Amino acid sequence: MRKMTEKEAIEFIKKCKVGRIGIILGQQPYIVPVFYAYHRGRIVFYTKKEGAKLEGILSNPYICLQADKIPDRPGYAKSVLVFGKAEVISDPNEKIDALKAIIEKYKEYHDIKIDIDEKLAHLPEEEFYRKCIRKITIIAIIPRKMTGRIKKIEMPGHETTG
Repeated sequence: MRKMTEKEAIEFIKKCKVGRIGIILGQQPYIVPVFYAYHRGRIVFYTKKEGAKLEGILSNPYICLQADKIPDRPGYAKSVLVFGKAEVISDPNEKIDALKAIIEKYKEYHDIKIDIDEKLAHLPEEEFYRKCIRKITIIAIIPRKMTGRIKKIEMPGHETTG
């Protein structure tokens, strides 16, 4: 196993599709998957205007994002942890910019469920995003520490690929 450099960790975070945030909700840890993007030196994701994620973040903004990729055959497992402080993005233009980054990252799924009416998809782009941001909250994680690991995974009877 080896540690990733900061550059490797950032590149992995940019490409990895599976991300989970860890927050404290009341007295308990709470971990949930999120669609996210690394955007302008921060991790951005969205959530509903109400709910457990937002409640936990507003009561304790210290947060962790974990992203990983585990191979289903011999290869390299990768994992990155990003520790930071979460803040709600309130500026409408900044919210739109962040949402565009998230949608761009997951464009092959382009069916992202963000609790909006299907009718919104037929609006001009700017109007679409303006209506979307009224229905969601965009959170930014300001990274304070980032760690990553790469581990070679061997499986009996399989050759390792790199």
